[in-house]
Amino acid sequence: MGDQVHPGSPSIPPPATYAKPRHRGCRGRLAGCCCCLLSIFCTLLFGFLVLAGITILVLWLVLKPIHLPKYSLDNVDFCSFSVGQNNNVNADILYTITANNPKKKIGIKYDNINIESEYDGQVFGHSTAPGFYQGHQNVTTITSEVLVNNYALTSTSSNSVPLHFRPSAKVHVKIGSYTSPGFKVRVDCDVTMGVSPVMLKSKSCKLKRRS
Repeated sequence: MGDQVHPGSPSIPPPATYAKPRHRGCRGRLAGCCCCLLSIFCTLLFGFLVLAGITILVLWLVLKPIHLPKYSLDNVDFCSFSVGQNNNVNADILYTITANNPKKKIGIKYDNINIESEYDGQVFGHSTAPGFYQGHQNVTTITSEVLVNNYALTSTSSNSVPLHFRPSAKVHVKIGSYTSPGFKVRVDCDVTMGVSPVMLKSKSCKLKRRS
């Protein structure tokens, strides 16, 4: 008999591998939330730094010395001035102050202007001029009067009297709708007044700024 060939058993494919779905644990979710919060924080921090930089730049441009108003005591007019035998002074003093704003886009708001008159470190007269707003490229002249009655001078020399005048005001710079915080400007003037005849011998003024 010939060899008998038996049909082989049908091949059975191996069972398919079943992969269980993986669920992200608490650590994965927490890491994702942290990354999201960190991204939001970095974005907010960057925006804040940009805004702060712009604000600082604007304030620097507004408040740097180049933007100080030109503010001067132009004239001290002694309508009357007399020194008695006991060195008592009677005077009627008229001040002329000029505020010049040469800027094209910057307005200046003045609070009240205070003027102190001194002799030998002591204030013998005080006056106040009302505040005002000064527009672009504007020159404003202010006058103020001080009356002095029987002020005792400590001494006089060479027929002249050294006086010191100090106008000062708080100033705000205005650009568009923005108004800066107030800063103080002051003019220090040294004046030498002749007694006989009554005349203004010399005047020297310096502009100063205080925060």
